[in-house]
Amino acid sequence: MRVDPGVPPQPINGEGLTGAINRAKRSIEEVPSADYGVGIEGCLVHLFGRYFCTGFVAIVDRSGRLGVGASGWFQCPKTFVPKMLDGEELGDLIDAHVGRKDVKRSEGAIGVFTRGLVTRVDLYEHGVYMALARFLAGDAWPDG
Repeated sequence: MRVDPGVPPQPINGEGLTGAINRAKRSIEEVPSADYGVGIEGCLVHLFGRYFCTGFVAIVDRSGRLGVGASGWFQCPKTFVPKMLDGEELGDLIDAHVGRKDVKRSEGAIGVFTRGLVTRVDLYEHGVYMALARFLAGDAWPDG
């Protein structure tokens, strides 16, 4: 479902985590019968002098417990960085780069860059597991 993440279309740094948390909270509000709300937000992150594309995942339950995780990270192409910092979305940049539309809804930029070895679904799968960890751990999670 689409919900407003409350962040710019191309999140930078902490805006990615904020967007994922907002999506999770807003999605559980939209579906009263849901046990969990899940939010995923891709972003550009500056770390160690480089820019990376990654995504954050947030999962919230009805009691308000929140679990967060991150997808895999890959170095952002240098030619994309200034455009993304100016607000252009990675999805639009990859569409223009390969001459197709809606790549972000199919294999994603990572699918193009890895020639299909890793798709955007693959990239986010581990992020979802990481966000679920606090819920799956049960009593093994130190702070409940």
